[in-house]
Amino acid sequence: ICDISKFAKSVTVNVDADTSKLLAPQRPIPQSSQVFQLFRQSHRTLRTGTVLESVKLPLGVSRDPWIAAQVLRIYESTRHLICALASICADDTCPTMCAGPRLTYSWADDDDATPTPVSAPEYMRRLLHWAY
Repeated sequence: ICDISKFAKSVTVNVDADTSKLLAPQRPIPQSSQVFQLFRQSHRTLRTGTVLESVKLPLGVSRDPWIAAQVLRIYESTRHLICALASICADDTCPTMCAGPRLTYSWADDDDATPTPVSAPEYMRRLLHWAY
């Protein structure tokens, strides 16, 4: 079960075992680390002002940890979105990853540079795995 309560009040979604393993945090980031603290700080600034303000480098913070925290925030948001989509988009209901009728996405990576059509859920699983 994937908890998306941060994004929709008290909603849980049943997902298959493969998706559940992928969506589970795989390497905990120590709460005492600077990246984790910056990640939390960036979450608190969301929806509190302009986009430019929410990604602005705080005074006294090094650029690299701040970028790492922002990448973590984007990854976590993407993971939650994919989790939410899992209940309405399955291999049989979403056979291709597409953006409208004229644009479809195929998967290619370092292991196989040949674009391969895959279902939308499989594309999203591969994307998260690749990004992690």
